[in-house]
Amino acid sequence: MTTNDVKKIKKPKVVLSKTSKELKRSRVCKFCGTQRGLIRKYNLYICRRCFNDYAAELGFKKYD
Repeated sequence: MTTNDVKKIKKPKVVLSKTSKELKRSRVCKFCGTQRGLIRKYNLYICRRCFNDYAAELGFKKYD
């Protein structure tokens, strides 16, 4: 096999459902590892409790 043959072989794309356990294991908080209350916007992947602690360090400001 040459390198050109290797490039042509494609792996099948695995599609996980929203309720699959494998998908839930891949979405965990970066700081504490919990799966609940996860903020995924802007690829943060931080739970709401850790976000409350680290928001100022991440550059977010609290508005009244």
